[in-house]
Amino acid sequence: MYDFHTHTAFSEDSDTPMGDMISAAEKLGIQKLAVTDHCDPDFPDPVWSFYLDFEDYWHALCEKEEEHKNRIDILKGIEIGIQNGDTLAKCRDDVEMFPYDIVIGSFHAFNGHDLDRRDFSGIDQAEIVPRFYENMYNCLLEYSDFDIIGHFNLIDRYIDFKPDYTAVRDIIAEILDILIKEDKTIEINTSSYRYGMGEHTHASKEILELYHDLGGRNVSYGSDAHSPEYLGWEYKKACGILQAAGFKKLSVYKRRQRSEVDF
Repeated sequence: MYDFHTHTAFSEDSDTPMGDMISAAEKLGIQKLAVTDHCDPDFPDPVWSFYLDFEDYWHALCEKEEEHKNRIDILKGIEIGIQNGDTLAKCRDDVEMFPYDIVIGSFHAFNGHDLDRRDFSGIDQAEIVPRFYENMYNCLLEYSDFDIIGHFNLIDRYIDFKPDYTAVRDIIAEILDILIKEDKTIEINTSSYRYGMGEHTHASKEILELYHDLGGRNVSYGSDAHSPEYLGWEYKKACGILQAAGFKKLSVYKRRQRSEVDF
């Protein structure tokens, strides 16, 4: 079992010490664990900054990697929160600060607000989802310093209506084309099950199938666990979804270089 998207107390929304998370993963039999704590430059929330203490974080990653060597493969990672404008340069600087193994690029903010606040003021309901993907597309035209795109359709978690995805299929296809051309990986992120989304995963089955139809082959699994009980959450189910969509291997990274492992 592998888990390439996890968080520890270095992320503002987790209370779990890094050592506890790694020890729990080891007990579960996870072979490779990516610790990918949050870094969201210019995060637009007065309460949460989601910014890392980089020096302490890197020191802890290296210390735990050495402490657990030969028992579990620790991938030293970061989840960068992508936003447009001047923030993109800050994202580049933060990602390049240390030689990480794996970088997840995610979209946690939109329309000048934290998605979790569900504040879509000034946008008609029918425009929320299209605007989210237009923003993603425009950012990815300029920014590519990541390996895995995190929870692709995160917007679905924060809206209280069923969106018309036929209206955004073309721009999603364009986003996926960018990812394919740049050899990026798309993850299946099982946090969707914890948030009551049923089988509507991140990315959804439909998006994963479209990615495969367009020629994409790089996929990964991430629990997005912020506490030990969610490590490896629905791993077998997620792998089944990926296999049903036509994928044969999982992508894994070391020193930002991609290789593949069996499910």
